[in-house]
Amino acid sequence: MRLHIISSPSNHVTLTLYTEDEFTLFRQLFEDIPDDSPLRHFAQAPESAATALIVQNHSEKDITALRYRWSFVDAGGSSRTRVASMDSYAVDVYRPVLSTRTRLLVTETESIAETAINHVLGGGGMIMSRGRRPSEHRKDGARFQIEFVLFADGETAGPDPDHYGQELQLRKRAAMYVAEQIRSADRENRNITSALSAICEIPLHPDDLQGLLIDEYARRYLRRSIMKMGSVNWKEAALKHLDGQPTLPAFYRRDASR
Repeated sequence: MRLHIISSPSNHVTLTLYTEDEFTLFRQLFEDIPDDSPLRHFAQAPESAATALIVQNHSEKDITALRYRWSFVDAGGSSRTRVASMDSYAVDVYRPVLSTRTRLLVTETESIAETAINHVLGGGGMIMSRGRRPSEHRKDGARFQIEFVLFADGETAGPDPDHYGQELQLRKRAAMYVAEQIRSADRENRNITSALSAICEIPLHPDDLQGLLIDEYARRYLRRSIMKMGSVNWKEAALKHLDGQPTLPAFYRRDASR
C-alpha cells in the first residue's frame, strides 16, 4: 500500500515511519504480549506496523492538543477518512498529549505515547484499554496529515480545516453558559432538566461551534446528574466539571522563517 505523509506543520514536530530496529520501545506492542503483561492493553495488530508512524516533540514545551487525519483510497477509487483529536483540557487532571522530547506511536486506529508505556511498565494504572484492529477493507493508498498542534504556551501550527483550535477556545465559554443556566433555574425554582432539555432542542447549524458545544455540555450534565455510583453527588460533580474548564493560553503562530 502506498503511504503519503504530509510534512509536519511545525519544525519542532517530526514525522517518521516506524521501524522496529529504531523504535524498540514500541516494537513489543506488535509482538505477542502475554495476558499477564501490563502492556496487554496496548497490543497492536502486527500488520498495522507497516503504516505506523512516530510523531516526536522536539520542543522544550509540551504539546497539549493534536489533531490528525488519515485518508484511505481503495483500488476502486472509493475513499474514507479517520480524524483523531486529543487534548489536555478535557479532563480535570492535566496530562500532556505529548511531553517535551517524547514520542507518540500512531497507527491507523490508535495513538500511544511512550510516556504511557513507561508509566504502565513502572506499575502505574491505565485510563482505558486499546488494541483495535485496522479495518478489513482493502486499501490501495493512504495519506496522513497533522492538521493542528497546540503547545502549552499557546503556539499553534497546522491548517486546522475543521477549526479545532477555535473549538478548544470556545469550550470554557460554553461550559460557563450551561453552568449559569443550571444555577439560574435552581435560583428560580425551575426544573433544571427541563431547562437544559430545551437548550438541546434548539436546531443548530454544523458550523455553529459555540452552539454545538453548549448542546454537548448540556447533554453531558443531564447524563451525569442522574448517575448513581457510590456516595458521589453526581449533580455537584457534573457542575464542578463545568466550572473547572481551564482557561487556555492566548494562541499565536510562530513566524515561518524562524
